[in-house]
Amino acid sequence: MTELHEELDTKNLLDTFGFVDPSFAYKRPSEEVEKYIVDRMKEGKSDRIFLMPHNPGKHWVLTIIWEDEIYLMDSMAKPIRYTAWEKTVTSAVKTFHAETGGVKKVPKWKQLPGSPKQSGGHECGYYVMRYIKEIVEDETLTFPKKWAVKNRKEYNQDELDEVRIKVSDYLGTIM
Repeated sequence: MTELHEELDTKNLLDTFGFVDPSFAYKRPSEEVEKYIVDRMKEGKSDRIFLMPHNPGKHWVLTIIWEDEIYLMDSMAKPIRYTAWEKTVTSAVKTFHAETGGVKKVPKWKQLPGSPKQSGGHECGYYVMRYIKEIVEDETLTFPKKWAVKNRKEYNQDELDEVRIKVSDYLGTIM
């Protein structure tokens, strides 16, 4: 994440993307999480794309807020509904729009079924980091179309290793 933040800063794209700290949402009351998301959304431009890695319990997913739509990227072959999380994020987006004079319609949740799927049981965190990397590096911001149609794509070993190495390198700098 730090490297992506630096890359966005270099490309002058910090106003295009915002990140929501996944540790804040872990095992906190939904009201606190909602307020935190609203506060993060108020920072910067109102049309920023917010990337929110989330672990509802033993599995990472990526939630993306972009204007009045909320996307969910799940690396599981058969995605699960995360009802409590969806309710919290939907409420946060509605609150943000109410407080800032934004759109008044209820935000829509969209699964992105074409997002690459993991075949193993332990790669979900790396998949989420890879999703973020690809979204941030896509200058055309076509991720909703790119991953709209279901497919059986998996990331290959090199694609996952690229993320693993970046994580390892970062951890080496802080230890």
